[in-house]
Amino acid sequence: MFLTVNIWLNQFVVGCLSKTIQGGPLVISNNGASLSLFLRTSQHPGHTMAFGVVGSAFIELIPTLKDKKIPFTISDHDVSMSVYFCDLSNNKIEVTSYEYLHAKQILENFA
Repeated sequence: MFLTVNIWLNQFVVGCLSKTIQGGPLVISNNGASLSLFLRTSQHPGHTMAFGVVGSAFIELIPTLKDKKIPFTISDHDVSMSVYFCDLSNNKIEVTSYEYLHAKQILENFA
């Protein structure tokens, strides 16, 4: 029952496509904002909040994380650059820019 309702909701009410149809996570978009939903089979359950930003946002983010001594990692995904860290409540945060070359150049300056 849940699967049937879920497929109906995704395809007809929300206007999304399932993973098997679009080849990736379920993406819900509205007025430029997107929410991606997907199952992770290789990791323990958890919660990550992801934010898409322009590349120049990293100019302020990295010094702020360093000043507050918040550990972070930088990942190069070949099409995007991401910074991962946890907030003070241990919520996982992902900040990603698809302005790949600009973001990569900025983040390399902080390495």
